[in-house]
Amino acid sequence: MTTKFPDDANDGDGSWFLEAVGATPPTPTGAESLAELTKENEVVLRPAAADLPESEPQQSPDSDADTARSKAPQDTATVALRTTQITTSSFDGDPGTTNATYDRSARSSKRQTTTRPIVPPPPPPPPPAPTATAVIPEPPVSAPVESNQVDAELARPLRSKRSFRWPIVVVLVLLIAAVAAAAIWLPQATESEALSVRQSYYDTTAAVRNHLPATQTALDAITTIDSSPESLTASIPIIATLDGLAFDMEAAAAEPLPSVLPLVPKGAIDALEPLQQQTALLGVEGTQMASRLGNSYIYRTTIPTLMDVGNLPTSASTETINTISVTLATSLSKDAATVAALPADVTFDVVREEAVASHARYTDWQSEYLAALTSENTELALTLVTELDGMRVSLNASNAAALGAFRTEVDLWIVTYAGQLEAHMAALTQS
Repeated sequence: MTTKFPDDANDGDGSWFLEAVGATPPTPTGAESLAELTKENEVVLRPAAADLPESEPQQSPDSDADTARSKAPQDTATVALRTTQITTSSFDGDPGTTNATYDRSARSSKRQTTTRPIVPPPPPPPPPAPTATAVIPEPPVSAPVESNQVDAELARPLRSKRSFRWPIVVVLVLLIAAVAAAAIWLPQATESEALSVRQSYYDTTAAVRNHLPATQTALDAITTIDSSPESLTASIPIIATLDGLAFDMEAAAAEPLPSVLPLVPKGAIDALEPLQQQTALLGVEGTQMASRLGNSYIYRTTIPTLMDVGNLPTSASTETINTISVTLATSLSKDAATVAALPADVTFDVVREEAVASHARYTDWQSEYLAALTSENTELALTLVTELDGMRVSLNASNAAALGAFRTEVDLWIVTYAGQLEAHMAALTQS
């Protein structure tokens, strides 16, 4: 047996001697040691699935990764322990012999390879996630809570930040829109109402103005002494129409002017006030004209009938006297009603006074005349008949004079009134 001595400090542990005498197996090479360690590490780090207890629960990939990281230091310590066991062997008492030749360079190379730091392999990939679908329990359903209860439980600052009060915003927007629409529409509505009032004034005024020519025709028929009964009858509806049209003017002017809201321009309404007053005045004037035309018609048709008993005899029999007595009594009663119904008119005041006086004399005259007939006083009877005829002629003459004056007055009045109506119509058409 060949004795070999250590050639460096690394061989001072005596292991080379044991290998030389065959007491220990030869030291494996670096590649063999690495393969052996890798195999043992796989066994230590990843035990077989059969070695795992059946009751061990499966872990998630994250928990497996944490477990592998926690075991990494332990695996490194195990690798170091295994390396020491390989490089250090105990002598079992049998020195043995060997004929192998010790190669110091190979020995040194093997030892250097053995002492290199061994890098542990990377941890195995985590097992796949379980494919089973986990049943997620539904959250418990709580009883519904009223909104006003939540508002009562929340503080005022939280309630103001929690929700935006859209109803208030909508109401404000609608209010602003209504105000804007009113600001645009109300002035236009006011002007439209003012224009409508002007139109009503204009229509009634124009109707009266257009009826004035017919009024002049009626005036001519009434004031002409020898006019036909037909023309007198036709004047009645003309006078009535004039009175109705004039009354329409008064009614239009009596309507209150449109009211104006505050802050709304009312210039158009203020401009109607003088027009309203003028319409009312012209309406009253038209009514007065129709009334006076009616008065003239009454005088024209009633005065000639007063004390109209026909031709009276100066002498008569008792039977004739009785008949004349009844006729005179009837005439007296009728004339009394006619005189009492005569209207008061400045132009016909003289005629009315004379008619009253004639009727008073006519009452006494009947008694005197019947007495003269009964006493067969022919001369007195003739005197009384002449007196009665004179009263009738005088009364009719006074009436004719009054009718002439009335025609002149009213004809000029109609012309003036027509001019006023036209001027008023022009004012109504101005803005």
